[in-house]
Amino acid sequence: MARRLQRGDGQALQQFMSDSPWRKQAVCAQIQEEIRAHPALQHGGLLILDESSDEKAGAASAGAGRQHNGRLGKVELSQTTVGLAYAHPATGTWALVEGELFLPEAWFTPASAARRQAVGLPAERPFASKPDLGLQMIRRVQARGLPFDFLACDDLYGKSRVFRATLDALHVQYAAEVPSHFCPEHTFTTYALAADSQPRPRRTPLYSLARFLDSLAFRLALTIEGWRWRLASRR
Repeated sequence: MARRLQRGDGQALQQFMSDSPWRKQAVCAQIQEEIRAHPALQHGGLLILDESSDEKAGAASAGAGRQHNGRLGKVELSQTTVGLAYAHPATGTWALVEGELFLPEAWFTPASAARRQAVGLPAERPFASKPDLGLQMIRRVQARGLPFDFLACDDLYGKSRVFRATLDALHVQYAAEVPSHFCPEHTFTTYALAADSQPRPRRTPLYSLARFLDSLAFRLALTIEGWRWRLASRR
């Protein structure tokens, strides 16, 4: 960041980011307002929901705990932030527009009360899963009128039925990764006319059934090939 600024001072920027009294939500709101006001960004934008983890040497930092660290590819003592990024491929625009610190459930036990107070966590903050934090941020950018066409996320969010159903309720189009063995119920959209002749989206499990049958046929083919290989190896 310092290299991108004219006469950038890395030490001064680090001091500003770490110690200066600035509000995260005010910065996020300003970034979103600038995107919303730009004529070229009214269409073709997308949101990317993902998390980022940093390895920690101790458990004193807010949210630190043994959890999966994608950078390391394993469970390690880490601090994780769930972030919502905006990207506009046509103009090459990208920006982080929202972020929330993930707090593992261990931080909400009575034994961790003193630790929460020491790092300044609000007493009223409840536990929220990563998909829950993602939905909170999506609701906030919607409320501010941030223009985007769809949301992209990985299987941590895509495998959550509640997460997908909430996106449907918020009228958010999405492209969500799911595990290879997973067969979501609500993935294929049809339209039905309501009593007032207005089209209403309705979800049907037909696509899920097709995926299940296709997966079953593939597994059966692999089993047959395995049998053939065993029989051939005995000859």
